[in-house]
Amino acid sequence: NGSQFSLGARSEVFDPANGTFTYPRILDPPAVDLTTRRLRVRGPDLDPAIYPGARYFVEAHYVAKDDALAGNAHNNASYREVSVSSNASTRAITYITPTQRQLQAIRAWGAIDPEVTLVDIHDGEGGLFILGYKVSEIGASGLYAYEYALYNMNSTRAARSFAVPLQPGVVISDIEFNDVEYHSTEVYDGTDWTPSTAGGNVSWTTSTAAIDPEANALRWGTLYNFRFTANSPPGPANVEIGMFEPGLPAGLAVAVLGPSAGNLDCNGNGTLDSEEILAGAADCDSNGLLDECQNDCDGNGSADNCEFLAGTQFDCNGDFIPDACQITAGDLVDCDGDLVPDICQIANGQGTDCDGDGGLDSCQVLIGTLADCDADGLADICQILDDPLNDCDADGGLDLCQGQQDPSLDCDQNGVLDLCETPGFFSFPVSHSPGLFVGGGPPTISTVSVGNTGVIEDIDVAVRVTHPFIGQLQIDVVAPSGTEVRLHNSTGGTTADLVVVYDDEGTTVPAQPLSAFDGELAAGTWSLEVADTFPTIDDGTLDSWVLVVGIAGAGFPDCNANGTHDDCELDASTDCNGNGVLDSCDIATGTSLDADLDGIPDECGPMGPEFIRGDANADGLFDIADPIAVLAYLFSGGGASCEAALDANGSDAVDIADGIALLSTLFSGGTPPVSPYPGCGIDLHTTLSCAAFPACP
Repeated sequence: NGSQFSLGARSEVFDPANGTFTYPRILDPPAVDLTTRRLRVRGPDLDPAIYPGARYFVEAHYVAKDDALAGNAHNNASYREVSVSSNASTRAITYITPTQRQLQAIRAWGAIDPEVTLVDIHDGEGGLFILGYKVSEIGASGLYAYEYALYNMNSTRAARSFAVPLQPGVVISDIEFNDVEYHSTEVYDGTDWTPSTAGGNVSWTTSTAAIDPEANALRWGTLYNFRFTANSPPGPANVEIGMFEPGLPAGLAVAVLGPSAGNLDCNGNGTLDSEEILAGAADCDSNGLLDECQNDCDGNGSADNCEFLAGTQFDCNGDFIPDACQITAGDLVDCDGDLVPDICQIANGQGTDCDGDGGLDSCQVLIGTLADCDADGLADICQILDDPLNDCDADGGLDLCQGQQDPSLDCDQNGVLDLCETPGFFSFPVSHSPGLFVGGGPPTISTVSVGNTGVIEDIDVAVRVTHPFIGQLQIDVVAPSGTEVRLHNSTGGTTADLVVVYDDEGTTVPAQPLSAFDGELAAGTWSLEVADTFPTIDDGTLDSWVLVVGIAGAGFPDCNANGTHDDCELDASTDCNGNGVLDSCDIATGTSLDADLDGIPDECGPMGPEFIRGDANADGLFDIADPIAVLAYLFSGGGASCEAALDANGSDAVDIADGIALLSTLFSGGTPPVSPYPGCGIDLHTTLSCAAFPACP
């Protein structure tokens, strides 16, 4: 049922409750992309950086007349949970649960969230709607989020409006609507339903069938969302669902939870909030709640919503809690200390998350959870992965190479940059949570163990220290041998915090050269020592550091010393004997002989021109002249431009057996010559010469 070219239009199922549809289909548009005739999903809805922890479900719906007549029309939808890949170029899905047979996907919402209520609604003409709803208090803001999901299983009459009653004094905001996108010449209009707060309701509507039969009604197998925020807690209410097609009843009333009566007295002073606001009490966001009753997470006397409006606080993830408060509480990660949550920087394009795990690559490099073997500040995996906008096959369409590793950077596909394998770079991250105290007194010491043996070729050190005055700090790195190098020597004055990579050849050069370690052995315990030279109350913490060690001779295999990974040079032309070692290296080490000094191991034989085995006279024909030519070569001093062609039995020698073999093939049905035969080809393993063979190119 997923075949793109077999899918018809939903509009041609004109009575889903009774299983009636047009066949053969009429709307049959050509496929212009991979979403033609299929369900389209907005890219941001699948982004784990925007919706961390989101879960996804897909539904299949079957419409069959005989099954509907048997009374089974309401159980013809099933769902499965899927995972969505982090690769933004493809967003491929993978099934992670078995099929939940005869259950609509909306029921997954109720199955995974006990705060969700589901209600079955029958339209009176054999059709079924399912309404799901949930009400959640938004932090300590005094506001409540109301969410409704209306699913039309198979109602032919469909729905055209959805209304939630509003009691006096209730103020709502953030009204939202979410529907589907019609495309691929589908006849339905995709215009969003119009929201309104008139008539004592918050409502969403589209046209009636009489006015526009192709209007954006909520039709079979489709779910629409309705959301808003209110200043009132939930209470019993009846929502009204208006029907699209004419008939009785004209609408359906459903008991749910909606905003309860307003006119609150949040500060308990005996005066209704609405009256206080009319008298001039502060309500900076006009949400019907006194500012004094709203959340003030930083305790500065100004409601969070007022600070949002004034631009003094930010709420990048839209949860009505200032980002700074969530960062302080540890609910949001701000690894680079700029007071902007990492997930927001990624979503806004202010930072990269190339591996799609929701963390800033730059921070993960610093703490060592992402490798940066060349210490250039870029995660190795980000450099290895292809540009997602690349069109590697140059066809102007879907990039079949997306998500693959760039072989020019990681030719052996081991996830390590080749340029880092050349000198043998190794990273050793150390992270402290909470950070180690740095203050007056003995230096703070953090250690890491290096198990790699070999001689040091290069050392780089990344450091993250939180401190109000970095001019008070002295930082040293100490090798297992006892050699000590000062990285930071009381510079920076009153600048706060130190987040830096010390590299003799980099942007930040240490106070003393790290080259002092060159030539020493790498293995053993290394130490980082941080001292606060001014014993005051201005203390700080050592949060993390990374030791990057370049070890000589620890890189990738490069037997010919040309700077290219041997595995990336191997093919039939460079490894003729197929032993996984370059031919030139086989010859250099004596593993293979090369008596004729042609650069090809003797066991592979001379390449020579193509020839046809058994065509001894090289005329392109296999006839009696060929065994005669073999006998002449053996007994009459006849010459041969290609001895290999005379070797009919493939014994790697020309003798009387070859003449007999050819005669047997020609006149008594004997075994034909071995390859290359009957067409032109090369024998890589023969030692016989073949200077020329005119019958082959």
